[in-house]
This record gives sequence, C-alpha cells and structure tokens, in this order.
Amino acid sequence: MEEALALCKQNIMGVGEADCLMAIGDVLWRLGDYPQTKAHYSLAAKLCREQQDRVGEAKAICGLSHVNLALGECYQSIEQVMEALTIYNEVSDSAGQASALRSLAKGYAAKGKLPTANKVAEQAKAISIECGDVLAAAQADVILSEILLDGGEWDAAIRLLLEVKEVFS
Repeated sequence: MEEALALCKQNIMGVGEADCLMAIGDVLWRLGDYPQTKAHYSLAAKLCREQQDRVGEAKAICGLSHVNLALGECYQSIEQVMEALTIYNEVSDSAGQASALRSLAKGYAAKGKLPTANKVAEQAKAISIECGDVLAAAQADVILSEILLDGGEWDAAIRLLLEVKEVFS
C-alpha cells in the first residue's frame, strides 16, 4: 500500500496523494485497522485543505466520520459530517450533499434520534431523486428502513425494502 502512495506522490498514476490516502484508508477499513484508517483519512483531509480541494476535503472528512461512527464516537461523527455537508453546500455539490445527509442520518440513528434521522434520510432521498441518482435514492431508502427497524416498525421496513428491491429487479 505504501508503494502505491509513493507512486501517487510522484503523480505517476494520474491521481493525487490525497486520493491514494483515501483509497488506502478504504483498504485498511476493510481490514479492520481503524486507527490507521483514521490516520490516512486525516492526512488526506489535511492535504486537500492545503491544496484548497474542497470536495476532496469533504470526502476525506466523511471517511473519518464513518470510522468514528464504527468506533461508537457518534457525536464526533455527526460533527464531522456536518462539516463535510457545509463544504458540499458551499460548492453546490448535490451528490455530495446527499451522501453526507445519508451519513448524518446514520449518525442520528446511532444516537437514537430516530425522528431526526428519518427527516435527514428523507432529505438525502429527495436530493438524490432531483439529481436522477436512483442508486443513491435507494441507499437512502435502505437507511430509512433501518430507522424503521430501530423504531420497531417491522412491517413498514419490509415494505420499503421490497420497494428498493424492485428498483434493482
């Protein structure tokens, strides 16, 4: 992995160092090495900030928020997603906004704030539909179904998941 990062630093692969750091972070995430995942995403966010790559910075911050949510650091995760959402709003990146809102909904759900999580997931779905992104809208529906399950609304969750399934049939 570090060899790939060295190539990125030389810009041989046509992608930036921050992108490589995030890709390595993704691999480390899958391997369960959360401390190293956080380190790679933190460095990627710092590099993007220095290079004034606002979208890259927001993406790296969202990556950090996912790790913190997995570690049970829900409030930190929510704060990070809010920071990323602010950036996506500033640069008018609708797909980024929808992605950040989905992450925010997961954070609120993890804290047991189900009505807030539901509202945020609905916002993510609406933005995804406006953008014509069927997959992102379906991802928002999956989050909504998880919120329903957390609230004990089994039948409604199943109905929603069946609707999502139809999208991919």
